[in-house]
Amino acid sequence: MFYKDSKEQSLEDNLLVNLVALSMSLTVDEFALLEQKLCDAVLGDNCSRAVFVTRYWVLLAKLTDSKYTVPTVMSLCNIYENLELNNSFKNSPQEIQLGQIIRRLFEVLPNHYKVLVKKQYEIQEKYYSLWSFIKIKNLPENIRVTTEENLLEKLSLELNKLRNSEHYMENDMRQLISILHGLDTGEGEFVTLIYEAPQNPYKNVFCANWYNIKIYKFPSHLYYPILNY
Repeated sequence: MFYKDSKEQSLEDNLLVNLVALSMSLTVDEFALLEQKLCDAVLGDNCSRAVFVTRYWVLLAKLTDSKYTVPTVMSLCNIYENLELNNSFKNSPQEIQLGQIIRRLFEVLPNHYKVLVKKQYEIQEKYYSLWSFIKIKNLPENIRVTTEENLLEKLSLELNKLRNSEHYMENDMRQLISILHGLDTGEGEFVTLIYEAPQNPYKNVFCANWYNIKIYKFPSHLYYPILNY
């Protein structure tokens, strides 16, 4: 937070202002090197440094042309996609820090640039974890509504598959959990989307399928995330 009275500014705020002012004078090559250093800090093991770098990077993005921020967001999403293949990355401080900077920079983008990012990283199974950070609610209104409806339809299909299945399929359960995570980043909370949204075409189908699923036939590490909803 920045204050009008400079006397009330914290040391961190003053440092941020001066760093941003200095950064505005960098050449293209120097700026690219700076972003690489910022990315290294975000992925480092010093959480305090990562938080400061996130504030600095977001402030810098707000003061520069968004066309320069789009490639940065795309690059960070690509880094996330590659690191996600490493099991030790999942739920690590680095995943959270990287996810947070992607979301914060995405929020700065105008809607037409947000659409470009979504086209590159469509909201499907491959990118559900990434979008759990970016959040569907940060998309333009018309795209957000369509996306939520598509996910609800997918959720209904997955629930029906589980209800009618005689055999336990772990991948199906993981798919269900991923869709739930995606829906939970929409404009409304998942419970609101299902139970409180007026004229929700998926409400009855969801409730009927959910009631008939014998969730306790699945291992605890899979059904506990579901019970949290």
